[in-house]
Amino acid sequence: MTHNFDDKFWINIERLFLHVHSPIKFIELLKKYEIDYPLESYSGLFDLDTPTNRSFHTNENREFLQGKNYSFANFMGNVPHSNYLGLLTAILFDDQIIETKEDPFNYYSENVSEWYPNLIDSLVECNITIDDKKLVFNESIIEESTAAPSCFISYSWDDEEHRDWVLSLANKLRENGVDANLDRWVPEGGDLHHFMESSITNSDYVVLVLTPNYAKKANDRTGGVGYENAIITGEIDEHFKDIKYIPILKSGKFKSSAPAYLKTKKYISFKKLDEFDQKLDDLLRAIHGMPKHPRPPLGSNPYLSSE
Repeated sequence: MTHNFDDKFWINIERLFLHVHSPIKFIELLKKYEIDYPLESYSGLFDLDTPTNRSFHTNENREFLQGKNYSFANFMGNVPHSNYLGLLTAILFDDQIIETKEDPFNYYSENVSEWYPNLIDSLVECNITIDDKKLVFNESIIEESTAAPSCFISYSWDDEEHRDWVLSLANKLRENGVDANLDRWVPEGGDLHHFMESSITNSDYVVLVLTPNYAKKANDRTGGVGYENAIITGEIDEHFKDIKYIPILKSGKFKSSAPAYLKTKKYISFKKLDEFDQKLDDLLRAIHGMPKHPRPPLGSNPYLSSE
C-alpha cells in the first residue's frame, strides 16, 4: 500500500497548531515550506491573530474544530512529501505544541493530550522515523510513494459473460498502472477466504461491481459476495470519508444494485458499452488520484477592504 496521511491526520495537525498559535502564524509557517494555503479560509471562524483556544467561538467554529471542515486536509492531500516533511518537523518539535501533551481538555472538552501521541503513531505507521528532533522518511516510503496503487475487485458471478467482463476490466486496470487483483487469479488449492480478507484489508482501493444480484447476495450475506461484504462493512466506517470503496454500476438501477451501506456513495456507471473508455478513465483517475476537475485554491473575497 502507499503511505499517505488521511484527512484525520491533517485535521489534527491543523487543530494542534491552532490550539497554541494563531491562524496568521500557521499561514506564515505554511508559506515557509512553499505551501500556499489561504488565510481567508479562517476568516469568520477565528480571530486571525489569536490561538483558537482563546478565540471567540461560534457554532460554525465548533463544527470546524470537530473536524467537519476538511478544506485543509483536502488541500494537503495534493502536497508533495518533500514540502510537508519540514512542516511536520516544525510543528511536532514546537515547544508550545509539545506542552499540549499536558493539556487535558480544550474549550469543547476534547482531550487535547491525545492529539500529539496519535500524530506520532501515524508517523510511525507511515515509516517516518524521529531522529534527534528530525523527521526522516525511511527509504521504503520513497519507493512506495511511486508504487502502483493496489485494487481488489468485488463482484458476483452472475453469468459467464459478466465474469468475462470483470476479467477484462481487471486486465485494463493492470495495463494502466493499477495492481488489480481478482479471485480468478487465485491458483488451484488457494484459500479463497484468506484471499478475500487480505485483499480487502490490504488493498488501497476496492472496486465493487454492482448488479441486482450483487446487492441481493451482499444484503443476504450469501456466497463469496456475502462473505466479502461482511468484511467490508466491518471496516467501512474507518474509510467512509475517503474513497477506498468505489462502486461501479454494471446493470440495473443503482438503488436496486447497491448494498444498503453504499446507498450514499457516488458511483461510476458502466452500463453503456459505447462509454466504456470514458468510464474507465474516470475510474483510473479516482484510483490514481488524478481528478479530471480538481478543486481550485480558494481566492480572496473581492469585496473586503485591503486596508
